Amino acid sequence: MRLDYHKLVRDGIPRIIEADGGQPITRVLDQAGYLVALRDKLVEEAEEARSAPDGQLRSELADVLDSGPFSNTSTAPTDISPTRRLPAGSK
Repeated sequence: MRLDYHKLVRDGIPRIIEADGGQPITRVLDQAGYLVALRDKLVEEAEEARSAPDGQLRSELADVLDSGPFSNTSTAPTDISPTRRLPAGSK
């Protein structure tokens, strides 16, 4: 049975699929494609947080942080935090 996900891959998922006897098909995105996929993943995780029961909200919010801008190794929380605190119009 073939399943298509068209998502960013993390946490060694291809190795897990192989260990289960599957054959993952992956590709490396260029920078533009990666940024589109990263934004899609961020929205997906935010939607999961939005619909999460209260008891799972903290975990889902952690997933938002893990899959969002911080998953890009060239961006650290300290790169974003100062910008977040600036008044509107000064960014």
